[in-house]
Amino acid sequence: MIAAAMWAGREKLRQTLRWLAVCIGLGMLGMLAAMPAYAAKRALVVGNANYTHIGTLPRSEADAQDLARVLRSLGFVVHSGQALLNRNAAALNKDVEDFQKTIQPGDEVVFYFSGHGVTHEVLGNLLVPTDAPALNRLAPPGRVLQQYLGVNDALKAMADMKPRVLVSILDACRSFPTVKPNGKSDSPSVGLQTTPPVAASGVEQLVMYAAAHGQEALAFLNNGQDKTRNSVFTRVLLEEMVRPSPSVNQLAHNVARRVYALTKNEKDGAQNVEYRAIATDTQPFSFVPVAVQAAPLPDTSAKDAEIAQLKKQLAEREKAAAEPVITATPSDAPWPIVTAVPSTSTRADTIFTSPPALLYGRYQVLGDGSEVKDLQTGLIWARCSVGQTWSGSRCAGQVKTFTFYEAPWSVGNGWRVPTVRELQSLIWCSTPLNSWLFVDLEDGLEPVSGLCDGMFVTPAIRAQVFPLTDKHWTATRGVVRANLAWVVDFRYGHVVPIRPDEKHAVLMVRANR
Repeated sequence: MIAAAMWAGREKLRQTLRWLAVCIGLGMLGMLAAMPAYAAKRALVVGNANYTHIGTLPRSEADAQDLARVLRSLGFVVHSGQALLNRNAAALNKDVEDFQKTIQPGDEVVFYFSGHGVTHEVLGNLLVPTDAPALNRLAPPGRVLQQYLGVNDALKAMADMKPRVLVSILDACRSFPTVKPNGKSDSPSVGLQTTPPVAASGVEQLVMYAAAHGQEALAFLNNGQDKTRNSVFTRVLLEEMVRPSPSVNQLAHNVARRVYALTKNEKDGAQNVEYRAIATDTQPFSFVPVAVQAAPLPDTSAKDAEIAQLKKQLAEREKAAAEPVITATPSDAPWPIVTAVPSTSTRADTIFTSPPALLYGRYQVLGDGSEVKDLQTGLIWARCSVGQTWSGSRCAGQVKTFTFYEAPWSVGNGWRVPTVRELQSLIWCSTPLNSWLFVDLEDGLEPVSGLCDGMFVTPAIRAQVFPLTDKHWTATRGVVRANLAWVVDFRYGHVVPIRPDEKHAVLMVRANR
């Protein structure tokens, strides 16, 4: 009778635990159902340089190729897999038509064009294919649109597909020949007019122009002595696209300010980047979102206490029914695993393992142990470098290395490459840390060094939490040294600027959500 009563009580406790698990599970399903469907990232990138009638533009091909590569690293599907170069009228119009057909409602869409552009009094801004003649302003509009690509028509076709975001980047502010009414050559037209985005309800839009109307976008600095691969506007754009930013509008502002600073001492004066935007009531789009303040977690202390009490009662009744043998299994994990093994039982018993809630009072182990939450910053970190997996006690597999431009800047579910400030926060020195040295940076200060002092333990990180060694990329480019990118070197616990074509490891981070 006593055994039967104990069994009945035990089964009642099991049912209660299952009921609580179902309630929690249904709540999670409700949260998942409320989440928006995954939006695809799509991009069309065009670079026209070799013009039939007016010669070659420097750097347009390189600009398009590098921008396509960065977009792919940010998770975008680039139309045709790469930048489309030197497109004539037929090809360019077909490119836009084919790309428009791939866009689905809710997608995040980018259109980039590098080449010549011209403004028409009736048709507005036009992008120039490689086989286009000098613009005859008296030609019928239908004829002009056979030879050029109308910006307004192209963007409207994309916006009509109802993407969530449409970002249009027009690096087409260069001198282009036109024809007078008498058939003689006119003074060249320079730049595109800054016009509002096309009307499209519910579509967040940004249109960026490399230079203001009447200005020519510069390919070179220092009056042509500049040896950099990219034009002035696009080189700055490439750097800003991989920096965390609260919105693409802020990115455009940063690009405009930096291009102005770079060109203000040029012979023809500063180049003024212009942009126009349309906002929506959804979360602002950003190529690399910044870490957000973690939302307060719901108070589940009462439910947790109830479940803990039920587990305790269940364990006591299990112990009365079958005396367990407790064995402590040695492990290379940072905590012992205690396993309850009933000596005589044919029932399926629940086995609990108990990792500590915190490591070093700062890092909270999550899930299967492959992630930790830093309670000081609110950020959630992968414990292994990209290419490795967490095996329960260490990182297994081969670390993948990347150049700065190849790095997987965003891989879904909020995972991204950390900023230099974020990754620097993981440095731990077993001896006193030297003072950090800084130089001016747009968002505050830029670290120069922070070497651990004296005879310190290497690597300079809590190796029990992050089994990392050597250099890891950050998402931060230099400002004073704009041709370099920042890495954190955990061998010595310092931050250094290096060439972006070097290959190093990546550790991913995401904001607590």
